[in-house]
Amino acid sequence: MSQVSSLVRPRKVTGDGAGLATHAGLEWLAETADLTGMTAGFSEAMRGLEGRRHDPGRTLTQVVLALADGATCLADLAVLRNQPAMFGPVASDPTVWRTFNRVGPAEFRCLDIARRDARARAWAAGAGPAGGGVIIDIDGTLITTKTDKQDAAPNCKRTYGHHPLLAMIAETGEMLCGIMRPGNAGANNAADHITVLDAVVAQLPDTWAAGHDLDDDPARVQHRLVIRADAGGANHWLTGRVGLPHQSAQPPQR
Repeated sequence: MSQVSSLVRPRKVTGDGAGLATHAGLEWLAETADLTGMTAGFSEAMRGLEGRRHDPGRTLTQVVLALADGATCLADLAVLRNQPAMFGPVASDPTVWRTFNRVGPAEFRCLDIARRDARARAWAAGAGPAGGGVIIDIDGTLITTKTDKQDAAPNCKRTYGHHPLLAMIAETGEMLCGIMRPGNAGANNAADHITVLDAVVAQLPDTWAAGHDLDDDPARVQHRLVIRADAGGANHWLTGRVGLPHQSAQPPQR
């Protein structure tokens, strides 16, 4: 397995025109992932998966980096692969595909923890919300696909694809979490909204999450969370979960 533990190699900026690189702005994003511990966290989360040459966690982080650059398919990883002096070794497309297919529930849970810990470090360094509270928007979005992707289905806009439900910080646009859903998923599904809300609390640093989880003592609250949703979130179970964090507010079983 490759011993490379970071997304970027040491570099030197010169003005002589030698050693030119494309998409060099990705270097700063990759360095942020390294400094916040996200790269190492992903490696730790995926350590149960064997890798002959490439660390599965680092491979997954490289895919995230490519997506941030606008990648739409595995072949777009060539942007990183073709610049080993900057980004180091990058797995082949078949290896990346196999890595994704081997990720299971245990790895997903560990990846969530790695993301939370990286966010806590970034916020502690000054990248967090300004002030003592934050506004979090929960909303669905339609993703159109032209092929029969997994769980794709017709939606209310007479297109075909997926209908994920996302949660983001209103002031900064930072994405906290989300769940994938088929295109025909209901816009006002209370269970889905509560699932996302619980995932939001789990993604916040400890001082921000304190007092907002189920059965928490409200006296522990240090930061105010304002949860916003459109008409899709207009249901009693979601408002009960938001307004009464110390009581269980679950939708009825069907």
